[in-house]
Amino acid sequence: MLPTANPVADPPPSGTLPDEQSPAAEEPEKAADRGPSAYVGMLAIAADQFGLGMITPLLPFKVDPVWVGIILTGQYAAVVFGQLCFGVISDRLGRRRVIALVMAVDALFFGVTALFTTRWPLLGIRVAVGFFAPISLSISWVSDVSATKTPDIFRRNFAHVGLAFNLGALLGAVTGGLLGPERWVAANLISAAPCALASLWALASSEPISALAEGASKAVRGVRATLSAFPYRTCLAQYFMSGTILGSFYSLAPVLLQRTHGATSTVIAAVALASAGWNIVNNQLAIRPALAYFGALRIIILSSVLAAVSNLALAFAQGSVIATYALYPVVYVSAALALTVLNICSSGYARRFGENAIGTVNGVSRAVFSTGFGIAPVASVSLWQWRPWAPFVLAAAGWVFAGSLTSYVAGSGDPDPLPGKLSRRFDGGSDTAAVPATAGGRVSASEAS
Repeated sequence: MLPTANPVADPPPSGTLPDEQSPAAEEPEKAADRGPSAYVGMLAIAADQFGLGMITPLLPFKVDPVWVGIILTGQYAAVVFGQLCFGVISDRLGRRRVIALVMAVDALFFGVTALFTTRWPLLGIRVAVGFFAPISLSISWVSDVSATKTPDIFRRNFAHVGLAFNLGALLGAVTGGLLGPERWVAANLISAAPCALASLWALASSEPISALAEGASKAVRGVRATLSAFPYRTCLAQYFMSGTILGSFYSLAPVLLQRTHGATSTVIAAVALASAGWNIVNNQLAIRPALAYFGALRIIILSSVLAAVSNLALAFAQGSVIATYALYPVVYVSAALALTVLNICSSGYARRFGENAIGTVNGVSRAVFSTGFGIAPVASVSLWQWRPWAPFVLAAAGWVFAGSLTSYVAGSGDPDPLPGKLSRRFDGGSDTAAVPATAGGRVSASEAS
């Protein structure tokens, strides 16, 4: 069994997840009405993805292809540093003020982008947009708000986080496509509006953290305890793989479809929309019951298996039009499913191994994801040009490695961050995971409802 506790950094759990059939779990509506809304964080994610989804497809009409790559690389490099900075700051100052500030600045930079159409100014403004991405802040907000809810509401909220990503990106892409590069100014101004709304909603909300960090040293100890825990390091390996696959999808899929199968831009867009649409349905209908039965760790293992098999199949079947169009959405959805559940794991490990460190730890997690997402476009296309099968075989090997680590954690008896019926059965029929806790401490099963 993996060592998971020490007397200082990791106090033993004082409660268990409430039974889904208990009276406490039968009043989710009352639990959902307490405190600030989790949808503040979801709106911030959707607004950010809406702005990125609207403007990124229009960049090729303003700068040459090489500079499109440079601008996007600079943007995602800035995301890495922004996630780290704002996660730490929100652990000390609280989520509400930081997320309101970040979304206000995001709105400003999205709007200011309308003034620029040349290379260097666009690079500078998109780097700023990347730095102020609200992703780790928003996930931490949803985690804080959901911490004292019933398990079903907890699962629902994190499923809707994934939904917010996809809906924001889809609506942005559709709106940008309808406006076109001729309405560059209007597109940028429209992209700023949802961010401004998210900022105002955060300001009008109450603080989701019940007890803020008691000084920097305490938060740092919590972060160190989490980062040194093997289950969390396994989680980071999965984050990196999800980032590389999703980053590769957006860059390599158009190249492969166009050069191998002569696909038009409309067909390429249809593949991307079909993949995102499938993921939306998945987030709405499948994730909650799957989490309730399998638990978080085993969902990640299943996603890893699906991702490894689909990547390996695509490596050798990409010459077939039917196989390519059938397999690429599976590659995308398997990585997106793993990412949705990983957000639960990251928050769960931050609460278990360190107090008041959830924002910082989520910032580290998203920075690792963004690193994979930023590296993947150049690496995957270069490998594909060298050997068409190479990026997919490498991806399959990475998923096998990360999935094996997660399988070891699940089989070791280490508590699942969000156990399901199957994980409880393997753990001896009891809930071994701690109740999600507020920043000020853990709550009992009755308090959690």
